[in-house]
Amino acid sequence: MTKITIDKFVGTAHERSFSVPGLAMELVRFLPKSAISELDRRGIDVLALDAARRKGVPYSRSTKVVEKGVEKTVYVSVGY
Repeated sequence: MTKITIDKFVGTAHERSFSVPGLAMELVRFLPKSAISELDRRGIDVLALDAARRKGVPYSRSTKVVEKGVEKTVYVSVGY
């Protein structure tokens, strides 16, 4: 079964990870277009992530975020 994995790093230090079942991507169709556009603008293409999940191919993207004044890198991946 496919998993969507989210990994968060501060610099090179791994801070946290969690995974959700790939079927959670079925909920993408309920996201407002503005949310999908904003995620895409920030480097996370949820439609491409879902397409990769459906095709059974690995896919990963990252984005920088600032959380409580600390810059972090978040990786969103689909894999088997």
